[in-house]
Amino acid sequence: MSNSTWNPSLYDSAHSFVWKHGQSLLELASVRDGERVLDLGCGTGHLTAKLAEAGARVLGVDKSPEMVVQAKATYPHIAFDVTDALTLPFDNEFDLVFSNATLHWVKPPKKAAAGIARALKPGGRLVLEMGGKGNIAKITSALFKAMADAGRPVTNGENPWYFPSVSEYSTLLEAKGLEVVYAVLFDRPTTLEGEGGGG
Repeated sequence: MSNSTWNPSLYDSAHSFVWKHGQSLLELASVRDGERVLDLGCGTGHLTAKLAEAGARVLGVDKSPEMVVQAKATYPHIAFDVTDALTLPFDNEFDLVFSNATLHWVKPPKKAAAGIARALKPGGRLVLEMGGKGNIAKITSALFKAMADAGRPVTNGENPWYFPSVSEYSTLLEAKGLEVVYAVLFDRPTTLEGEGGGG
């Protein structure tokens, strides 16, 4: 994930659409009672709580200490920890790795995929949603052009996002031993709220 500092209050107020859209992902997860679940990139813990309500024994992890502090304060009965997606310390521990709107921030993606595969028990499942090919293309194009016009072009290493195609990410996951049984790239137009956001 990026090196940015996250503001949990701003995230919950102005960007709540991120986790609210992720609720539909819970249906795909089909959590069974008593399953051990890792919520990777849990943010302020709202979807982690939904997984727990479904009967999971869940651990929410996020790279942002600020997000984890907020998650613990809101859901003190759930386990949360500060953990980087690139250095997951787990080995054959989880029936399900669940991740909403996180992995497009994580580079290099192969390292994250390897950690996810290692964290899963044999036969375990990965259910995720992330930005894909073409995501925020108009925004990034305008931003990168403005920076280039200002004499400060963006190099590939400075781009904080990873937006792969379905085939690219499926190939990456399969190279780490994960079988992709369902993947779809879809449009989800989202109005940006707040000052200068058009909402």
